[in-house]
Amino acid sequence: MHGEEKETISELKKKIHNCCKCDKAEPWTFPRYNNVSGFLGDSDIMFVAERPSTGRFSKADKLFYRLLRKHGFEKAHLTDITKCRKKVREEVSLEEISNCLVYFKEELAIIRPKVIVALGNKTYTMLKALLPALGTLDVQLEKIMHYSYVSRFKKEDEYDDQFKNLKDKLKQTYTKSG
Repeated sequence: MHGEEKETISELKKKIHNCCKCDKAEPWTFPRYNNVSGFLGDSDIMFVAERPSTGRFSKADKLFYRLLRKHGFEKAHLTDITKCRKKVREEVSLEEISNCLVYFKEELAIIRPKVIVALGNKTYTMLKALLPALGTLDVQLEKIMHYSYVSRFKKEDEYDDQFKNLKDKLKQTYTKSG
């Protein structure tokens, strides 16, 4: 980087929390909890949702963190494509996505993930379009259910299985590739 220091994820978190691009914005990032690093995770695995949850830290969030820890993903970087909370059922606008892409792109540059795990179908579809546009072509994209869906429809056992399958798949992939 020729004398320039690479921005840290902690510095990026401060920039996100000071952002005021969206007038109704309440920036939020995944907190540390139960020995899970949250937004400050620094492994080469990212879990990505579409937008921050609407509540503070719900039963669904706690389930997600418990399973991250149980399956060895406690150091993974947890993030959202957009960074501001919305009301329940309020859709994310293209303007909001555009406003937040600079932060998401910076996260990708800092974390340099080998694997991105999309939380839910909508996020997976968004990432399939966004990653090539952001110049991120060499990342393995995976998908599991979103934790709020799991909690709402009582699919905890199925979610646990998805985490186990993800862990097994990644173990096989990294074992094959050396």
